[in-house]
Amino acid sequence: MALNTVLQKPTRVQQAQSRLDNAVARLEGAVQRRTQGSVAPDERVVTLESEVQSLQTRNETLKQTSDQVAARLDAVITNLKSTLEE
Repeated sequence: MALNTVLQKPTRVQQAQSRLDNAVARLEGAVQRRTQGSVAPDERVVTLESEVQSLQTRNETLKQTSDQVAARLDAVITNLKSTLEE
């Protein structure tokens, strides 16, 4: 039973991914609010848009890493279960 509890805790990668998702959402909201009131984007908006793009790229990288880690953990868990059953 303790094994199930441990497996359900978010990993450090998942926690980082969640924080990054929240940061991207906040930045996107800030860019949207900023651009709604202005006709021509100023330097700050361009900088924020660039940062949002960078964070989205980083977020995708973290998601891929998280998927790879999850797959490897699943393989390890399967191996451990089969070893314990022997």
